[in-house]
Amino acid sequence: MPRSIDGPSTCRFRPLPLPQGPGVRDLPEGQDCTELIAALAEAPRGDCVCRGIPFSVGEPVAVFDRPVELAVSITARWLVFLHASDV
Repeated sequence: MPRSIDGPSTCRFRPLPLPQGPGVRDLPEGQDCTELIAALAEAPRGDCVCRGIPFSVGEPVAVFDRPVELAVSITARWLVFLHASDV
């Protein structure tokens, strides 16, 4: 999917590209992720704006039954994630 822009972007936030983490195809075997994998083609990519907040969207990071750690170095008052969930 091309980038997703739902309105003007504020200058009070800036995108933080995240390192790649586990993807949907890395989920534990036996999980039916067919719908989720099919929906990846519709997921936003690239420079996006959601509710006025700019995001730099790379590959989705999948979280299933345990926390996922991604190493970033930043000093910020707020950290906002663009996220979605499966059915």
